[in-house]
Amino acid sequence: MASFIKKKVKSLLNSRGAKDAKKPRKDPDGGIDHDAVAPPILHTKLLTGDIESKSPEQGDAAPISTQIVSPHEPVKSKVISHTSPTFPERHLSQTANEVQLANQRPIALSTTVNQEGAFEPALTRQELLEHHENCSQNRNSNRSPSEGGGSNIDPVSISWPSNLWEEAYNRLQEEEPKILDAYEKDLLASGVQSSAKARAQDPGGGRNEPESREEQLQRLVKDKLDAVRKAQWKITVGGEDIVVRDQVSKVVRKIVTFKDAIGTAVSAEPHAALAWAGVIAILPLLTNPVTQLDDAMDGLEEISELLVRCRLIEETSLIPSSNASQRASSHQQRDLGLQLRTKTIRLYVQVLKYQIYVARQYSRAAFFRLLRDIVVVDGWRDMLGAMKKTKKSIDEDLWTFDIGVVGKIDSKILQLQGKADDIFDDIQILKQKQQVADQRLLLATLPFANYAAFNTFDKNAPRPPKCHDGTRVEILEEIQRWGEGDGDSCIFWLSGMAGTGKSTIARTVAEIFNRKNRLGASFFFSRGQGLRAEANAFFTTLAIQLSETIPEIKPYICSSIDHGHMVIGERSPSDQWDRLILQPLSALGGSILTPLVLVFVIDALDECNGAEYVPEILRLFAGASDLGVIQLRVFITSRRESYIQNSFGQIPEIQHRDLILDSGLDGRTERDISTFVRHQLTEVAKAHSIKDWPSKEDAQRLAERAGRLFIYAATACRFLQISPFPKKHLPKMLDAESTSHSSTKNLDEMYLFVLHQPIAQCEDEDDRGTLSRLFKRIVGSIIMLFEPLSSLTLEKLLSVEPGEMSTILTPLHSVLNVPDDKTLPIQMFHLSFHDFLLDGKRCTDPQLQINEGETHKILLECCLDLMSANLGKDMCSLRRPGALASEMEKGAVENHIPLEVQYACRYFVAHFQKAKTSLCDELLHAFLRKHYLHWLEALSLMRNTAEGILAMSSLESTIVAERSLDLHAFIYDAKRFMLHNRSIIENAPLQIYSSGLVFAPEKSLVRKQFEDQIPHWICILPKVPKEWGSLEQTLEGHSHGVDSVMFSPDGNRLASAAWGDSVRVWHVATGQVEQTLEGETAVFSPDGNQLASGSNDGTVQVWNLTTGQVTKTLKSRSPLIAGLAFSPDGSSLALGSEQENTVRLWNLATSQVDILSGHLGRITSVAFSPDGNRLASSSSDHTVRVWNIATGQVEVVLDYNDTPRSVAFSPDGTTIASGPKFVELRNSATGRVEGMFRGHRGDVKSVAFSPDGTRLATASGFSWDYDKTVRVWNVATRQVEQTLEGHLQKVRCVTFSPDGNRLASGSNDKSVRIWNVTKAQAKEALDSHEGAIIAMTLSPDGNKLASGSNDQTVRIWNTATGQIEQILKGHNGPTTCVAFSPNGNLLASGSNDGARVWNIATGQIMQTLNGHKFELESIAFSPDGARLASGSKDTIQVWDVATGQVEQKFEDTSFWHTCVAFSPDGNKLAAGSHSDNHLMKTGRRDGTVRVWNISTGQVEQTLNGYFDEVTSV
Repeated sequence: MASFIKKKVKSLLNSRGAKDAKKPRKDPDGGIDHDAVAPPILHTKLLTGDIESKSPEQGDAAPISTQIVSPHEPVKSKVISHTSPTFPERHLSQTANEVQLANQRPIALSTTVNQEGAFEPALTRQELLEHHENCSQNRNSNRSPSEGGGSNIDPVSISWPSNLWEEAYNRLQEEEPKILDAYEKDLLASGVQSSAKARAQDPGGGRNEPESREEQLQRLVKDKLDAVRKAQWKITVGGEDIVVRDQVSKVVRKIVTFKDAIGTAVSAEPHAALAWAGVIAILPLLTNPVTQLDDAMDGLEEISELLVRCRLIEETSLIPSSNASQRASSHQQRDLGLQLRTKTIRLYVQVLKYQIYVARQYSRAAFFRLLRDIVVVDGWRDMLGAMKKTKKSIDEDLWTFDIGVVGKIDSKILQLQGKADDIFDDIQILKQKQQVADQRLLLATLPFANYAAFNTFDKNAPRPPKCHDGTRVEILEEIQRWGEGDGDSCIFWLSGMAGTGKSTIARTVAEIFNRKNRLGASFFFSRGQGLRAEANAFFTTLAIQLSETIPEIKPYICSSIDHGHMVIGERSPSDQWDRLILQPLSALGGSILTPLVLVFVIDALDECNGAEYVPEILRLFAGASDLGVIQLRVFITSRRESYIQNSFGQIPEIQHRDLILDSGLDGRTERDISTFVRHQLTEVAKAHSIKDWPSKEDAQRLAERAGRLFIYAATACRFLQISPFPKKHLPKMLDAESTSHSSTKNLDEMYLFVLHQPIAQCEDEDDRGTLSRLFKRIVGSIIMLFEPLSSLTLEKLLSVEPGEMSTILTPLHSVLNVPDDKTLPIQMFHLSFHDFLLDGKRCTDPQLQINEGETHKILLECCLDLMSANLGKDMCSLRRPGALASEMEKGAVENHIPLEVQYACRYFVAHFQKAKTSLCDELLHAFLRKHYLHWLEALSLMRNTAEGILAMSSLESTIVAERSLDLHAFIYDAKRFMLHNRSIIENAPLQIYSSGLVFAPEKSLVRKQFEDQIPHWICILPKVPKEWGSLEQTLEGHSHGVDSVMFSPDGNRLASAAWGDSVRVWHVATGQVEQTLEGETAVFSPDGNQLASGSNDGTVQVWNLTTGQVTKTLKSRSPLIAGLAFSPDGSSLALGSEQENTVRLWNLATSQVDILSGHLGRITSVAFSPDGNRLASSSSDHTVRVWNIATGQVEVVLDYNDTPRSVAFSPDGTTIASGPKFVELRNSATGRVEGMFRGHRGDVKSVAFSPDGTRLATASGFSWDYDKTVRVWNVATRQVEQTLEGHLQKVRCVTFSPDGNRLASGSNDKSVRIWNVTKAQAKEALDSHEGAIIAMTLSPDGNKLASGSNDQTVRIWNTATGQIEQILKGHNGPTTCVAFSPNGNLLASGSNDGARVWNIATGQIMQTLNGHKFELESIAFSPDGARLASGSKDTIQVWDVATGQVEQKFEDTSFWHTCVAFSPDGNKLAAGSHSDNHLMKTGRRDGTVRVWNISTGQVEQTLNGYFDEVTSV
């Protein structure tokens, strides 16, 4: 049959010009002529029967009964138009023949092939239903009992029942019930994972009632059909195409081609789903190159065609044609029908049994496990022959039944298959063109570590070694077997001490797997080699390599690069792993049919900067075992560092295989080293033209001295290679002795032998000392540098002559890689050389020992000298103060700031700390006092501002005040300067000297030190605070107001969330964004490893902050989440609902959700008690409810007069803080009020206790009268310690850092601010009024401050201590004005009840001055203190302070007198005022100042010209 179809297809293609059709033609307008690639149009006739169809908009093709119309039959014109989804706006039309069958009116149905190769009906669901209804009516009204519906054939007597599959199923169940049951269970189990993933993506969707087994099988077939349709048939690995077998391709094409027919069969007959589910589920088992056999695939191909063929037989033979009726009687036809029915059922049983036995034969470990225990494998190959016989018998019966039906079925199959290949090929071409677009540009945005791949290296450096032929054979074979799928371990860890050849093996392993097209990517870490040592370039580099190895994965990787709020290259390494590697591999694994083993090779993991990343890298690799048909295996080498061993200890043993390279007594390593040495010495002899050298004994002695250390053998052979006299040096090398007692004694001997060569040549003792000092300066610096430098750069950094550099380095080429190109970096061949020089017990020669601290001190001094000589203002000639750092090209920056200066700028602080001596303090202080701003400018141009912030923070912790008070103070001020001007420094470096200095506080040490740097064109300086305030940083980036902030438990990160925006995780020290996650509210888990976020659609997600992945998702019924809180043990998450008035408790382990109901209004916030036994929730029903978590019952209800918008437990759990406008402290058990905090003008949006419970922070952020402040209260005294001002709009959230020294706040101004709230900063706050402060004044000596408030009091403060000295009460209204007498002994205050004169010493009222009709606006003492002037709306009065009598009264009812002041001699009075009449006429409050003669009461002068009211004179 297959060959017959191929011939028919070829004939059909040739007759229709298929070869030309494959190539799209250009139309006259330059577009594509779609007729050249038009899909075929198939014609079917709709017969009667139940129609269960969906419209094309609903996604599934309509299951319909079809009959093939022969292409040779005459047709009448009936046009049905349909738009092809593959070619937009293209309308197809076709005529079809209408044939009357059984007095019905059949309808011609045109179908087209869509872009995915599936066939779609041209009629809508409604049209089909209408036609079906008309047919039914005609049948019922016209049928004659004797005629049988207008035909000589009785349809009822010969029609096949629609449950043939059901009967076959029942028969098989009677014969072999156990294997059928096991087969079904295994089939359903194969679909559990995908279904679980679908439910995880939509946890709230779907129905609640369980599905029947038939329904589950139907759904399984539908899902698998979609997966096969989308699957890739070919994948390229390492430039070689890996394709599925030809038989697999045939089966896949049949499944895709007959997708609609399969869907129809499964929908109409649920038991048919069992057969098709088997075909699709067994297919992946047979794609494995190890297990697939031709006969099994042939059988599956035969079954797939049989199933389609039988479906067509059922549909086309129910009503025989007239030819059949002429040949046979009704009785014969009835017998034939029953015979066909019996044979078809038998065929269906054979199909099911064949599938069961094939599945058992090729099942893998976890697949069809139930079936494997039941079925005895035998005879399954013979079953295929039996099926073919049954099929042939059915065809013979059909030929007798209707001579044309077999031809029509063959024509239908031919028609479906004929064009499918051409369409698939065209679609693949289009897809490939789309995938190529912009991929290179996107991949170029990722950080990439040059020379990290196994087969890349600097052309000026020696080629990295690989295992010599005949060495490491057993180890390499074991690794190869593992890499080809042997065992369950996804990680192979090869460990060993330095010098045992781990990197050489890793490079060889990578080459082997690369040749086998199994290498996904490789990364060879190297400390001090730039990005090759950085975790943030690790996964991005692997991703780029992976995209080149497997081009099909590029679209998935590029999609991740192009998606999200921030550049993927700036995300955390774990986030990069998830988005760039794990997700793309998972997607690829779900789209290919052939199993694929990929190996990653990672060398020297212990050389990754930042040991904190390594454990998580290992956990990420271990968690990547389930990627569909892709098996990811990771080969890792490293030293056996404790943190790496501990990390592997946290991974299940089954997931990693360990091999310690320097262990074991089998002699394999020694044998391999001997082989290597013999080969290398032979090469040395050839290079030096030495005959009969070395002797076998010498070669063996050298190998024996190497022991198990390949690095010894390699170093020795390199030394002999570069030596002019290798024959002379080999005996000396073999006779060298060391006093070292370490396990690396022989290696130590080798290093000493190599290093002694340049010194041994000097006979003069002084010359030896000079060489020793030069060696320590140069070689010591090379091994201690934080980044490798070239010899040219190193000469300038260390101030050594080129000849001196050459003298030291030339003899050391066997231990140092010194490129001939002086612009390339010098590097150690192996880290063991570094370890040797620093260990006095190993390096026993004092002339060669390197003192780490002393070497760092030398490097520090060199850095400071170099920067002092090269740094200055406007180093890159930007000239314009507003010039941006981004405008400078990298090359231009290097021209002005050489590489040695850049190194000094980046690392001088690190060298200072490593020097570990106070002797450098003064050097550092002197440099900072002179060049601090120049250093900031250089960092800006180098784009390293964040590094500078961390350096200053690190210095601050290193230099304690007791060690160097002045230096500590300057560093603190310098850090505050950097944080305050971070944005300026990063973007516009020259603004450091202008706006940076100008807006620094008056007493800033940086401002004072560099005041002469302020540009001369800034003539008037702005008024600025005297000291650095509490505000440390302003974090900007949100696009909406910030609703929640929270510090991580370690205080290093801060999460902020904005409604309608995102969650951002910030690095607190630098202010940089580390991660951007989905959500509008956020809370850290108690361990800091997770973060929960809530979205306004009701979705709550729990993120793993290390991987950046969502670990759990909950879909709430309420679209608005009002608050989130982790329980103290991290096991549960509480979330409040704004619409359901409920609190939900989500158990993260079991996913169980408990609901706490009782509130009558929306929830505004939730908080757990410290012990986790209770939960407090605030609500718009004006209550806070305290719930018992165990029982779900309310323990206490706290009532308020308005909506409390935030609630917090004290750290000991005994107190609850909450309240709408006045925050109340209440006993959490009884609800009794224990204290109250008044002061905010607006409602309090957020409250937070400090970790020690001594302070409470409140934020005003609700109601129209918000005050934009954060207040920090002393819980014990109920007094304000600090009022934090700076936000431009409502403050919506506050939180303390874990140490209580910082407080973060979020506001509607879209910013997050971090404040210093230590006690040292708290003395700045002078506010504990219970109402808004209206007036303030300082005493003449500046020691006191008086404040008046709408709480009707006057408070007198000590400005030195910040403490209240007096609270003066006596007014019946707000205190609107205050004034000290000239000698500071008296205080006058005004209100709506007149003025009061107070004795400050006693706090008593000396005079009560009444007489004004309106509230006092201003008050002032005369210079001698004898008189007092007061002004209100219509009058100004001058009083005698001693008697309380009015001396003079100035009246003018048309003016408000807002301010008054005496002249220095006390004879005149100036008053500022404005007129209400003028306001009504002009809409402006034009102000006036009048000067009165107190003696005469006359106005001497009127000053006009003010455009608003005058507020001060």
